[in-house]
Amino acid sequence: MSNWLGELWRRLRFFINRRQFESDLDEEMRLHKALRQEEYRDIGIDQESCRHKAQRQFGNDVFLKEISREMWGWASLERCWQYLRYGFRILRKSPVFTAAAVITLSLGIGANTAIYSVIDAVLLRPLPYVQPERLVRLWQNEPKMGQGRLGTAPPEFVSYRDQVRVFSNLAGYSWESYDLTGDREPEHIRACRATASLFPTLGVQRLIARTFVAREEIPGAAKVAVLSYKYWNDHYANNPSILGTIIRLNEQPYHTRSLA
Repeated sequence: MSNWLGELWRRLRFFINRRQFESDLDEEMRLHKALRQEEYRDIGIDQESCRHKAQRQFGNDVFLKEISREMWGWASLERCWQYLRYGFRILRKSPVFTAAAVITLSLGIGANTAIYSVIDAVLLRPLPYVQPERLVRLWQNEPKMGQGRLGTAPPEFVSYRDQVRVFSNLAGYSWESYDLTGDREPEHIRACRATASLFPTLGVQRLIARTFVAREEIPGAAKVAVLSYKYWNDHYANNPSILGTIIRLNEQPYHTRSLA
């Protein structure tokens, strides 16, 4: 950690005192070449030849300065800053092109963000259930009718549930639209009709009270509703007294038994 901080401090000092560094570097390079010329004069080489020979052996001044800047400073950062300044100057001279470029980039970034959000939610992020890798969805195909991914009728679901043994549990559900009426403003909502096994299959726990039980699946049994936490929070301000009351969905009474 101390070495890293020391290196950072050294580079910051160079960045702040670049002009002094350049001056010191020029002076040091002149000193090295002067010493090398002196060595050549001591062995009897004339002045002009000493200067050329010392320059060839020392190397290219510009190249050596670039190497020194890379070693001591943030030359790449300086070049990036120069490119940015140049780009801003070009964009400032063409305001129409700049506006079009900004709008295009904004639309592109927004579209990519939206697409990634969908992919992340649907494909990358695991489902919020217990052991989501063990969940599968079943559907039916009717190739002769040109139909695919059809749902199953209730009798077919009962047949699968009673006869298929490759799954530890089976549950049925379907999304439908309802008109909600009762002690509040009428509202059009989407709700899920489900079998009693849906919550155990997904490993979802109820927040308060209980979920469905098998006897409530029998035709003619009292209809029961389970409210989602979001709906409970948005419409009933987390008031638990809603439990046990009756709401009406498509003019049919439903008893609220649980919050999930």
